[in-house]
Amino acid sequence: MKVKAVLILLSLVVLCSYSVAQAQENTTGYWLKKGYELSPNGSNEQALQAYEKALVTSDQVLEKNPKNASVLRVKAEALTRLGRWDESRKILENVIEINPKNYDAIGRKGELLFMMGRFNESLKAFNQAIELIPANDTLELVAYRSAKSEVLKIVEQDILENPENAKAWEGKRRALQLAKTLGYQE
Repeated sequence: MKVKAVLILLSLVVLCSYSVAQAQENTTGYWLKKGYELSPNGSNEQALQAYEKALVTSDQVLEKNPKNASVLRVKAEALTRLGRWDESRKILENVIEINPKNYDAIGRKGELLFMMGRFNESLKAFNQAIELIPANDTLELVAYRSAKSEVLKIVEQDILENPENAKAWEGKRRALQLAKTLGYQE
């Protein structure tokens, strides 16, 4: 009788483990992470398929709750990974509209704008994200300050190549002004 009870319990554990694993496979985060894991291994086609599955699962969740900011954020990341940058930017703007203090979404928008070559807008987003990051979140501050520094280098190059570019000069002025306000040197 005890052996039978142990076997039943073991079967239940296996069944529950399988159900949990299967439930995880149906989440947007699972498929996004899977894509991340496959990309550096040279499995680009499989990574793209995982990002597509992240989109499908995110759409399923968003049908029920269209203002789910965390799922929207994952969807934006999957779109970015698929090279659909403008769609990703629009979704990030939706996330920011839902929560204007979401510095992660604002910073990611800055990164996306940087990739799109929209450097002045990128600087503005990084500045906004830096202002919202809690002072005790040193890692985030360092990451965004580093990203902003990279944008500044490109803006500086743009100024060197085209000294008449007023937008580049204005972007640099604003970034340096914020840097001074935050108390760090370029």
